[in-house]
Amino acid sequence: METLEIALEFARAEATGDPHAFRFAPQSYIVRTPRGAFGSSEFRWDHEFLERLDRIRRPGQDPSVLAEVGETLRRFLAPAGWEALEQRLTAAVRQRQPVQLTIRSAAAELFALPWELLSLHATGQSLGGLPGVLVRYEWPGTATIPALADEGSGRLVVAWSAAGGEVPAAEHIGAIQASALAGALVFDPDADVIAHASPERLAAALSEGEGGSRPITALHLLCHGGRRGGSFGLVLDGDAADDPPALLDPARLQQLLAPHAGTLRLVVLAACDSGNQGDPGGRLGSAAQRLHRAGFAAVVASRYPLSVAGSTRLFTTFYRQLVADRRPVEVAFVAARTALTSHTQSLDWASVQLYSRAADGTHSQLFDSPQASAGSREPTVSEPGGAPHAAHARTRRRLPAIAALIGGGAVLAAVAGALLGEGEGEGEAPTAQASAPASPAGTEPPTVASTGAVEAATSAGEPAEAVAGEAESAESDAETTTADDEDAVEATPSPTIAKTSAQTKKKKAATTSPKASVDCSSGVKSYVRTLLPPGEGPVVRLVIKANEAGALTATGGAAAEAAKARLRGGSAAKVAKHAGDALPCHFRYEWAQPP
Repeated sequence: METLEIALEFARAEATGDPHAFRFAPQSYIVRTPRGAFGSSEFRWDHEFLERLDRIRRPGQDPSVLAEVGETLRRFLAPAGWEALEQRLTAAVRQRQPVQLTIRSAAAELFALPWELLSLHATGQSLGGLPGVLVRYEWPGTATIPALADEGSGRLVVAWSAAGGEVPAAEHIGAIQASALAGALVFDPDADVIAHASPERLAAALSEGEGGSRPITALHLLCHGGRRGGSFGLVLDGDAADDPPALLDPARLQQLLAPHAGTLRLVVLAACDSGNQGDPGGRLGSAAQRLHRAGFAAVVASRYPLSVAGSTRLFTTFYRQLVADRRPVEVAFVAARTALTSHTQSLDWASVQLYSRAADGTHSQLFDSPQASAGSREPTVSEPGGAPHAAHARTRRRLPAIAALIGGGAVLAAVAGALLGEGEGEGEAPTAQASAPASPAGTEPPTVASTGAVEAATSAGEPAEAVAGEAESAESDAETTTADDEDAVEATPSPTIAKTSAQTKKKKAATTSPKASVDCSSGVKSYVRTLLPPGEGPVVRLVIKANEAGALTATGGAAAEAAKARLRGGSAAKVAKHAGDALPCHFRYEWAQPP
């Protein structure tokens, strides 16, 4: 069915040529009407309206405030012929015709308005909550950088940082891995995940990928948002081990990523306020907007704080559509937003944004179809040491083991859906790469990237690691909480640690007394989470142990047997690599069992 395309184009009546000439006072704007003529409309900028906008981004929004903002936007558009456009839009929705509405404004302050909340006159529904309706943002006078690599031939890479606090890295990576398995896309966690990402490490990975046979096509950047002055940025690890967290403002992020816009076609900013431009008159704009203006084809971001549960649901659906089903970015985004509308306790559905360009068309498919990929030569991916390997072949060899390890939740459902043709699962998913734990549940939904405690890079330190107790076992406890309360991830151990041979270990054991068990490193804890991913069942308390060889086991009542079975499928060599010299080790782990 043909897509109905609508564009709302704005320019400020005063100082039209300067997008940042904002005055905090009622402003007149020129709006292009449906037939190509121009109308005029006034928007009343005042402290009362800004207070409403601020209340929207806080937890526990008052529904009446959302309705007031939506009605304000509708009244603003009324003199420009919005009623006729609304009638066409609602008719298309009734007929299940796809709709793409583009907000294109030469006045920067209008990007600060949550157009997803625009109320329809007849029904009172919000624009962003309508099924099949895409709301996207476009900065006028810009164009997408032409692709420098063959479309569909690249990689999807995840970069995450817990420098600003815990992030649900395991869930996000697991959702991507499950979709890659279902869609026969090469995704190697050893090569395609940048843990504890810093600006320098991220830039190096992008440059290295650009020179390979499979450049990075899509980047999923998971971290916390941070505020400095009137603008919001992203909090990453410092480049050196003793450096404080780095707060990348929108301009610096643009400088870091812009050289790769020719190969990097999609950037997903999984961080709160990554789509928030701060003060309406701010010249920096949001992080997402700056990347869009630099020529990136598509940027996904969040205007407000995004809940952990919402982010997992969002990206499970988004990547299943994009990677497993090979749908265009626009279609995947609408499906992901629709999946969020059932979460009535959060405004996640209205928070997520897509920056792209109507001129690029409606079929921006990033990856080749599985059939096309299957008939081509297997691409190679560099190992950490530089040696190439056949990633497709290794993925196929790992498939039975991975399927055994990732039972339950989104991963099992996504793989089963790919194999059996069934629907999605929306639980949490595991990963095969070091990750930070999800935030514990509280009275309000936890957020992926809460900025309240991160006002500047120097104030966003990582929480201290809690030392596990000496208990050999823990009671099985069916609690109601489903979040893991492990502490924030520490710096990832160096991958170049030498492996001790079995012969040397035996010799040491004969001449030295057994080493005392220590608290496991963050890398070991993260690896365990890939083997024991959180499900939707009761929470049990386990003690996870790794011996000197890296073999894993668990104690803690009846549930320990199920945990042991999963841990036996792990790799002792990987545990040893993550642990370095910190073996044997142990730590407490609260596991939400699969149902």
